[in-house]
Amino acid sequence: LDNLMLTMIERMSWALHRMTPSSNPLLWLILNLLCLFSSVLLLCIELRFEEDSTIAKFATRSYLVYDLFTTVIWVMETAMELYAAGEVHNAFKIEFDRSNTILVLHLLFAVYFLGDSIIAVCKWKAGDD
Repeated sequence: LDNLMLTMIERMSWALHRMTPSSNPLLWLILNLLCLFSSVLLLCIELRFEEDSTIAKFATRSYLVYDLFTTVIWVMETAMELYAAGEVHNAFKIEFDRSNTILVLHLLFAVYFLGDSIIAVCKWKAGDD
């Protein structure tokens, strides 16, 4: 059972490491370009239909979903980089140098904005436009 758990942890660690932005930049480039495209599309909708209340409400709700989606990606991206940095120095023990400290601060900002996005979506779902 211990060998099985160790093997599962090693496989998960390998898979996570292969998905980090530094190991798989094409994936993260595509995700970030998708976020960029979405933001430009939302801006165009907002500017084009600001007078139409139905479409403006749709654009606002779409922005809330977009904001939640992008902050989840931000948290994942930063957490994976921090995990990869810790893995290099002996699994789960991160030696804090300048770059890792910046990653931790980056992750804290991302988590804060993720919390803000979740609160905004919850208020929208509760009907507090």
